[in-house]
Amino acid sequence: MTQQWHKLWPLLLAAVYIALIPVLADLEGAPPGPGPGPRLAPALADVRGVAYLLGASAVGCLLFWLAKNLNYSDRFLGAGGELLEAIGGWRPGRRAALGSDLASAGSVSAVLSLGVGALRGLPPLVLWLPLPLSLSWVAATMTIDRMPSADYDTALGLWLGALALFAAVFLVPLAVENRQKLPALVRAIRWPEAAVVALIAAVAFAVRFIDLADSPGPFHIDEGDTAGFALDVARGVRENFLDVGVDTIQPTLFYSTVALSFKVFGTGVWAARLPSVLLGTASVLLLYLALREMFDRRVALAGAAVLAVLHFHVHYSRVAIINVGDTFMAALVLFWAFRAIRTQKLLDFAFPGLSIGLVYYVGIGARVLPLALVLVLALLVVRTRGAFVLRNFWGLAILAAGFAIAFLPAGLQFEQDSRRLSQRFENQNIFDTGWLDQQVALTGRSEAHVVWDQIQQAFGILVVYDDSIQHFNAGVPLLDGVSGVFFVVGGVYALLHIFQPRFFALYTLLVPTFILGGALLFLPIQSHRLLAAAAPVAAAFIGLGLVVTADAVAKIVPRWRTYAPAAVVGVVVLVIAVMNLSFYFGTYLASDNFGGGIQRNGAAVADQLEQFDDSYAVYFFGVERFNANDVALLFRTRDKVLVDVPEGGQPMVTAVGGRKVRDVVD
Repeated sequence: MTQQWHKLWPLLLAAVYIALIPVLADLEGAPPGPGPGPRLAPALADVRGVAYLLGASAVGCLLFWLAKNLNYSDRFLGAGGELLEAIGGWRPGRRAALGSDLASAGSVSAVLSLGVGALRGLPPLVLWLPLPLSLSWVAATMTIDRMPSADYDTALGLWLGALALFAAVFLVPLAVENRQKLPALVRAIRWPEAAVVALIAAVAFAVRFIDLADSPGPFHIDEGDTAGFALDVARGVRENFLDVGVDTIQPTLFYSTVALSFKVFGTGVWAARLPSVLLGTASVLLLYLALREMFDRRVALAGAAVLAVLHFHVHYSRVAIINVGDTFMAALVLFWAFRAIRTQKLLDFAFPGLSIGLVYYVGIGARVLPLALVLVLALLVVRTRGAFVLRNFWGLAILAAGFAIAFLPAGLQFEQDSRRLSQRFENQNIFDTGWLDQQVALTGRSEAHVVWDQIQQAFGILVVYDDSIQHFNAGVPLLDGVSGVFFVVGGVYALLHIFQPRFFALYTLLVPTFILGGALLFLPIQSHRLLAAAAPVAAAFIGLGLVVTADAVAKIVPRWRTYAPAAVVGVVVLVIAVMNLSFYFGTYLASDNFGGGIQRNGAAVADQLEQFDDSYAVYFFGVERFNANDVALLFRTRDKVLVDVPEGGQPMVTAVGGRKVRDVVD
C-alpha cells in the first residue's frame, strides 16, 4: 500500500487542485452591488486567476507522475519522437516512413528525454507549493478591497493558513523522519551550553518584565496610539490586519498581537507592553542561534548575553511600540539564511524566504533585510563562480516561493499604491524636503560636508553622540564605554575579513540601516529606527571582539589557555551587564527622560480620573479644546466619557470608551 501511495500521490494532489477550483472560484468576482450577474457572498474581493493557477498546478502534477513512471514514458518516448519527426517532415505527395530515419528522430527524442529528465529531477515537495501560494493570492486580493464590508478576518485566516501550510510541507516530513531519532538527538544536546542559554534567556526576560506597568513612565503618546488601535481590535473592530500603512505609517499586524494580549491578560499598560517583552526576549535567543550558525558557541553565547542587557534594547523591549520587532526579524533572517548556506537543504531554504516576506508586516526599519540577503547571496555566487546557484537551484526556488507566499498581501498593496513602500522616507529624507539646501545656506558648507556630518552622527550614536530622541532620550550613546571598545575590536576584525559571507552579512545589515534610517533623515538621529542593525550587529561585534581578545590573552599566557578565554569573556560580560542595568534601572528611570512635557501632564490627569468609575462624565473647560490627540490619556481613561466645553461653546464629546469621537454634540 505504501508503494502504491508513492506512485499515486501526485495524481491525488492533482485531484485536490482540480477540486479546489470551484471552491475558490466562488470568490472570483466583485463585491455585491447593483447590476446584473450573480450575487456573491458579502465582502469577497476580486481574486481572478486562482483557477488558472490551480489548473496549471494540476497539469504539473500529472506531468510529474508521467515522468516518474518510466514504464509508461519509456514505452512511448521513442515512438512519439518518430511520430513528431514524421509529421514535421511530411509534405503533400510524399509518403511518411515512421521507421526509416531513426537518426533524424533522435533529436526530438533527445528533447523529450531532456524534458522527462527535468521533471524526474524535480523535488516532489515543489508540487505542494501552489497550494499555499493560491491561498496567499486569495488573501492578498481580498486585502486590497476597501469596501466597508471587506472580510478582513477571512483574508487574515487564509494568509495565516498559507504560511502554516507552507511550513508544514517541509516540517511534517522532517518530523516523521526524525521521530525515531529523537532520543539520540536529546542525548546529543550540550547540556552545559543549554543551561547557559537558559540562564541568558531568564535574565533577558526578567530585566524586560520587572515593574513593566509603571516604568518607563509616563505611558508614551505612541504607546497610547498602539494601545488604542489594539483596544479597537479587541472590541471587535476589524481593520485590515495586513495593511502595511500610509496614514498609520507602520504595519497594523502589530495591533492584533497587542489585542490578543488584552484578550488574554486584560486591558492595561502592562498587557500593552507585554508583546514587546516577548519579542525582545525571543530576539536574544534568535541571535544566539544565528551567531551559532555564523561563528561558534563562544561568539553566540557572548553576543546573546550582551544583547540581553544592552540598555537601549532593554528599553525598547519594555514599551508598546513596534520597533523591537526589527531586531527580532534581523536575528531570525540571519539564523535561517546561514543555516541554509551551511546545510544547503530544501527545508532550510524555505524559511529564509518566509522570514524575508514577513519583514514587511513588522516594521519599517527591518525592510533593509531583503537587500542584505540579496547582497550576501550575490557574494556567494561571485565567490563560487556561479556554482552556488547550480548546486542550490531548487533551494533558491523554494526560498523565492516562501518569500512570495508571505509577501503577496503587502506586494499587492505596494502595486496598488507605491507610497506604502516609500512615503516615510520621502517625507523625512534630507534631499526631497529641502533640508540639505537649508543647511548649506545656513552653514556655508558644501553638500558633501553636510552629508558627511550626518553620516558621522548616525554611526556615532553607538559610541560618541548622545541619544536624545523622546522615544528613549538616554542622554548617552547607545553603547557604554566597555561595550564600545569591544565593538570596535570586533568591527575591525570583521572588516579585515569582509569577503567572508558571515562578516559581509553583518556589514550589509549595519551600513544600509544607518545610512537610510539615520544619515539621510532629519536630525536628531533616532535610535528606534536603527534597531534592526544597532542591536544584533552591535551585540555580534561585541561578542566577536570579546572572543578575539580572549584568544589573544590565552596566547600570551599559555598556562591559562584552558580557562582564560572563558574567564575573560565572562568577566567582561558581567561588567557590561552591571553598567547597562544600573544605568537603565537607576540613572535613566530616575531621570524621567522618557516622554515628557504634555505627556507628563496627561499622565497626571489620568491619575486623577482613575479615581472615578465609569458612571462619571468628565468635563474639560477652556478656550482651547482639550488635546484629544493625547491618546495615551484616552487609553488610560477608556471607561470614561470625556467632554470638552470650550469657553462660550457647546459641550463636545471627545472620547467614548477610550477612542476619539470628533464633533459630536453632547
